[in-house]
Amino acid sequence: MLQVKDLYVTYRARSGPGVAAVRGVDFEIPDNTFVGLVGESGCGKSTLGFAIAVLLDERRNTVSGQVLLDGVDLHQLSPERLRTLRWSKLSVVLQGGMNAFNPVLRLKHQFMDVMKAHANLSKAEMTDRIAQLLVAVELDPSVMESYPHELSGGMKQRAAIALALALEPRLVILDEPTTALDVVVQRSIVTMLSQLQQQLGFSVLFVSHDLGLVLEVAHRVMVMYAGQIVEDKPADLIIDEAEHPYTRALLGCYANPHAKKVALTGIPGSPPDLREHLRGCPFVPRCKQRIEICETEAPRLRPRGGGSVACHLDVHKEVPAR
Repeated sequence: MLQVKDLYVTYRARSGPGVAAVRGVDFEIPDNTFVGLVGESGCGKSTLGFAIAVLLDERRNTVSGQVLLDGVDLHQLSPERLRTLRWSKLSVVLQGGMNAFNPVLRLKHQFMDVMKAHANLSKAEMTDRIAQLLVAVELDPSVMESYPHELSGGMKQRAAIALALALEPRLVILDEPTTALDVVVQRSIVTMLSQLQQQLGFSVLFVSHDLGLVLEVAHRVMVMYAGQIVEDKPADLIIDEAEHPYTRALLGCYANPHAKKVALTGIPGSPPDLREHLRGCPFVPRCKQRIEICETEAPRLRPRGGGSVACHLDVHKEVPAR
């Protein structure tokens, strides 16, 4: 359903080469699949999501590669053709639900704006549809008469998810949708999302820095580091069979709430500066298992262990780690 092929995104700079935020990303998302995209802040997750939805400002960045939705390259479409696909085939939920709505319009009118632009429905039909959507995200239909400031952060984020589902899209991209919410509300929203995805059969690209939250609901997890996918595996395999040192380091920062004993570890150092030319594996300065080839040759994402991994360690097992 979605194919991303050799995608690069570089933010232009006033001087110098710019920031290579996404570097040679390839992956596919089939129908009815919940995919998590995780990594530290600054790894390129949100940029990747915005590039897929063709929401980046072309005056400030350069995008190359392909984003195919049902075989159609979104980056080759005219603005008018893109407008018809958004909401109906592809929708986005942004990080701050409190900023997703016009503050001076009732929610009902903002839902109707979307429906009028993309569907031929009467006012009564639109009202019924809005009520159904709000019930689906566990809100009372009367909420449609409210202004955004009259709702809590969790209610606004639920309403933003309802709006994203208004025209039954094939793919929903969620960019850190629960970051500004407390952990109890986070859990309820993610559980609700998982249930909706299973009931309605749409696909999800869930962008988050919280690996534990993603593991709760995702069918598959992609781990991103320095603008690249370094591991891509089914969620149940990631927990016990993670192979990339960065993925294992992220798991060390995640506490399993069901475990009898909890041991947390941090990740030393910081992600690399993407303005600089990266030589070898970008995780080398932080990796305790690095070997000689890691310093000079960037690993490619290869099929391995039920998924894909970009790491030299398995190929060069006989070489002792330093």
